[in-house]
Amino acid sequence: MDATALPDRRCVVVVAAAGYGKTSTVAAAAGADAAWHHATLDPALLDGPAPLVVFDDADLDDTGAVRALLEAAGRLPPGRTAVLVARLPPGFSLARWRGRGTLAELGPAELALSADAVAEALAARGLPADTATAAELHDLTAGWPALVQLSADVLATAPPGALTERLLAADGPVVEYVLGEVMPGLPDAARRLLRDAAHLDGLPIGLAEELGHRTPGATMTLLTRIGLATTGEDRQCRPVPLVAGALTRHRPIRADRARRLWSAAARWNRDRGRHLAAAVAAERAGDHAACAAILAEHGPELITGGGVRTYIDLVESTGVDDPAVLLSHGEALSVVGRHADGVTVLRALAAGRTTLPAGLAWRLGAAHYHQGEFRASLAALDAAEPGGHPNDRAHCLAWSATVHWKLGDTERCGELAARARELAAPGGSSRALVTAHIALALHAVLTGDRPENLAAYETGLQHAAAIGDLVQAARIRANRSGMYLEEARLSDALDEAQEAVGLCTRAGHETLLPVALCNRAETFARLGRLDEALDSYQGALACYQKMGSRKASYPLHGIGMVHRWQRRDNQARAAYEEAIRTSEVEADVQGLVPALAGLARVLVHTDPDAAQAAALRAVSLAGGRIGIEAAIALGHVTLTGGDRDGAVKAAQEAAATARRHRDWVGLAEALELEAAAVPDPSAARVALREAASIWRRAGALPAAEKADARLGALPGATADERAAAGLARIRIASTGHPGHEWPAHTDAPAAAIQTLGGFAVVVGGEIVPPAAWQSRKARDLLRILVARRGRPVPREELAELLWPGEDAGKVAHRLSVALSILRKVLDGGRGRHTAAEVIRADAARVALDRTRTDLVEVDVYTFLDGAGYALRAQAVPALSTVERSYTGDFLEDEPYEDWSVSLREEARAVYLRVLRALSDLAERDAVGYLHRLLDKDPYDMRAHRDLVARLTRAGALGEARRAEERHAAALRALGR
Repeated sequence: MDATALPDRRCVVVVAAAGYGKTSTVAAAAGADAAWHHATLDPALLDGPAPLVVFDDADLDDTGAVRALLEAAGRLPPGRTAVLVARLPPGFSLARWRGRGTLAELGPAELALSADAVAEALAARGLPADTATAAELHDLTAGWPALVQLSADVLATAPPGALTERLLAADGPVVEYVLGEVMPGLPDAARRLLRDAAHLDGLPIGLAEELGHRTPGATMTLLTRIGLATTGEDRQCRPVPLVAGALTRHRPIRADRARRLWSAAARWNRDRGRHLAAAVAAERAGDHAACAAILAEHGPELITGGGVRTYIDLVESTGVDDPAVLLSHGEALSVVGRHADGVTVLRALAAGRTTLPAGLAWRLGAAHYHQGEFRASLAALDAAEPGGHPNDRAHCLAWSATVHWKLGDTERCGELAARARELAAPGGSSRALVTAHIALALHAVLTGDRPENLAAYETGLQHAAAIGDLVQAARIRANRSGMYLEEARLSDALDEAQEAVGLCTRAGHETLLPVALCNRAETFARLGRLDEALDSYQGALACYQKMGSRKASYPLHGIGMVHRWQRRDNQARAAYEEAIRTSEVEADVQGLVPALAGLARVLVHTDPDAAQAAALRAVSLAGGRIGIEAAIALGHVTLTGGDRDGAVKAAQEAAATARRHRDWVGLAEALELEAAAVPDPSAARVALREAASIWRRAGALPAAEKADARLGALPGATADERAAAGLARIRIASTGHPGHEWPAHTDAPAAAIQTLGGFAVVVGGEIVPPAAWQSRKARDLLRILVARRGRPVPREELAELLWPGEDAGKVAHRLSVALSILRKVLDGGRGRHTAAEVIRADAARVALDRTRTDLVEVDVYTFLDGAGYALRAQAVPALSTVERSYTGDFLEDEPYEDWSVSLREEARAVYLRVLRALSDLAERDAVGYLHRLLDKDPYDMRAHRDLVARLTRAGALGEARRAEERHAAALRALGR
């Protein structure tokens, strides 16, 4: 801590266990003028001149001495402070002195290291300081500085292995410190309670009373106050994990004492309805019968309430063979992603049966469904016996509806979902009712009834909350995040996906975790966070592959999409083709159609026939919302083949389906396709504006900027549209990835003319080499045309500029040759719809058509248009984008040509205006912009004054003085 760490009070009491850095913290804050006294509390020591008087290693058990010192400290004049440093707090309340405002306390909460500081401690030892390791060590130590440092020392020298095992070695420094330095200094009551809490993995205050601990509340408060334990809202004492580990491993209690502890814990928790804790305690006490009884009676609620992994561990450790327990065991295994094990357990219960009890049928069907085995799922569900509990029968119907949704059977899905709701409804909130509402919501996806979809999910979520079903709540939130994605509500989608990931983690629901990860990944992708998207998709794929699930097609499709957007076509193709193969095994059209559509988009340029086959197959299989993606893919393939009418038809069909399903992402993509296909620029402009509006409202800025760039390239674009397009292209280029690929039939401008900072022409992504020009005059001709800003230049004037003093009639042919070379260079060998079309020439004049930004981008025009737009808007993001695009003065490698001066001066003046605006508006970065402004114009007196003022306000007095000296030098140079 720095010198501001100590509160401004007459007295500061610093209390924490050994190793919390009490003395070092006070020393860092005290400075050289402090007076230090050891193991004494004499108030007379406050009479000296020191501003800070430290009583280190004080014994606060001496109530009279402590009270006397606190009273004396309260009379100290302002600016003087007494600091008491101790391992244990006084035996009385300090509320009187806190209430007077004369006393403050520091404890473990203020002294403990953050997770970032733990990472720094690891790095200081040359250890990997990744977030996961630092977070784990922070959890094990609670940030206790001494334990962190000792742990880092161990990790630097110990052989590889599990973190806890390495730290709790019998002869290790961590165990020695806890047992030899920390525990001996505790009161007996605190040591006994801490030991029991460690062996019970946490000790509730009520159970502590039953176990005979006197005043356990006060003892827990003491342990929490000095940093050895935490006490939460449940009033349960939980020791710091490494402290608990040292005690249980190296100071174990007697076996009979342990059994009594666990038996008491089992009774206490069972009486209070804490069934999971009761089952664990019964198992630890060796009472397997009591444990089995709890598992049999409360299995479903333990699985759905967040205890699924503990449930599995208890079943497998006790060897329970009760069919009711095994039924829930099979379900639990499927929830955590061990589908094959779950199916094995459930099939053993079904052995020799031709029909199945409904409770077994739906669990086996769900396990097969999660495995991606839809035919096996239906076979199990169809084998359900007609009798049994209504909720089990409702589960069967709801899961059957879910499988039919996956297979695209709208009618059967709806029929089964409705029957499930009717059967489950009479009993109030139940798991079956939640499952039925999920099935109803999925049917609404197929029919495009978004209000019904929303209502069904909301009702299901309410029922899940009522019964504490975290598993189903996670499923609903994951599904809703996908729905928000379709509606282009990206912020809501990300929030819901993050909530789903958190619920999956709490519930142990590894089966659903990859679904939530996929939805989070797509949201990241739409937001332009492609690296995070790819990481999430890869995480989801790893989950599915670990389970052996055929649902791996879903993250594979997402991986293909990200690669396609980044123009990594080979990797995209590989991902799509693997997704197709995986989906085909079980005829999973929900996974197959998007993968086929994505593959068609990848192949459209390199293998048009294969692209068309993939798109047509996707359309033939698609139903409901997934038909949007299929139709758009077919439209792009059709358009690339030259069939504009067919592409328009596909776009309109996709748009109609998207509107019906309220899929605004699909609608925006359909509008973009329509804009590319319609021959009328006005119609294209209307479609693109609506698409850009959807993307911008959603926060999908990469897609919005692509639409802006295309809008500005349309014939007849306004000046603002051209300016916005230029800014969009700059931002797209600066991100390092396209973010959302250009439509298949269009492309980025065919050529770019770079004039800011130096001259270069880029065609097809490659700089045109000097040899391609054949003649310097062709290069000069292009530079002159750019400098004239699109205005026609008479041929006679061009001849004089290029061949001064020569007869115009004699050089006319040379000019024609230069024009021919220029067109050939800009053509790039493509022959049609190329940058060469921007050169307009007739018998009298030659011009550069600056409106054709779809063919050629000229950086100085983009800068000027963008700057004008940004200056009018006074928008910092736009201004900073424009400022970054100014890479140097116009044709600064040709500073002496008269024809370049006008545009150079204009561009430079506009750049200075942009810098001035940024220095006024961008408060945080204003100093940097002022420096750049003065680099360009060292005689801007207002900039000098502003820079001095800002540096002075920021306290950078040395820099301010140097800035003032530069200001004075500029004034002298001007003769002032």
